[in-house]
Amino acid sequence: MILLYSIWILTYAFLHEVCHLLGSWMAGASIRNYQLFPAFLKGDFKTAYVDSSFENGIQTLVSTLMPYLRDVVFLVMGYYLFRKRWFTNRFLEGLLLMLLVFSPTYDIVSNYSGFIFASYGDFFTLSMWVGTFVAYAVGLLLTLASFWAIIRVVNGYKTLET
Repeated sequence: MILLYSIWILTYAFLHEVCHLLGSWMAGASIRNYQLFPAFLKGDFKTAYVDSSFENGIQTLVSTLMPYLRDVVFLVMGYYLFRKRWFTNRFLEGLLLMLLVFSPTYDIVSNYSGFIFASYGDFFTLSMWVGTFVAYAVGLLLTLASFWAIIRVVNGYKTLET
């Protein structure tokens, strides 16, 4: 469990910020600065960022939404992978469950919660370009989809035990 948690801590911010970096690059935005890993050794477990200079709304949308596109892709992969139950190695099963189902859900829920409760983060940036209603709708849709995936995966395990 400690190893799985450590892998999650090391990959969560990195995967999220790499997606912002790739989104900025793909949309043609200039990237001024970035930090893909928090400074763990300095006691900072949350500061990772990509500082891009956006010239238009498309660049902003692509860069802002790219981590959530990755989350959706991972959730779909996780959902289909865990429908089959072919795992023989429990560590691999836990690792993939964490990376493909739980981590994307955490990414969506934590960032959407930051927007709802404190008006900051990716969904706040999204709201400035497409409006608050659309940002709330996208966040809610992604949150419901991730919870649906988790419920389906967990229920699949329950049916195996009965």
